[in-house]
Amino acid sequence: MYAVRRVRARPQVLSTNRHVMQGMMELHHVTWSDDALSGEADVIGGEAFVITVAMNGRTPGAVHAEEGEAAFAVTDGADGLAEITLRTGENAQVKWCLEFRPE
Repeated sequence: MYAVRRVRARPQVLSTNRHVMQGMMELHHVTWSDDALSGEADVIGGEAFVITVAMNGRTPGAVHAEEGEAAFAVTDGADGLAEITLRTGENAQVKWCLEFRPE
């Protein structure tokens, strides 16, 4: 499955591992503000929910989630891709935030 997205001058979500619509059904309120990409995700309890982010020249600093566990990993070089992984024990809508270092 491929997703075609217009390149933006800031980090942006490319896809998730949960649905063929690659984020359309399971991500909500995704916004960019104050050097952070944030939103809400419908996470299935006991399963890893992975959000792929195009960093578009920015460097991630930390990821946070209001519930469960959150981690990120750079998967394709400094200007490439990062993956946010969210995990919860039960089904939940999780607010998450990936902070980027100031330019």
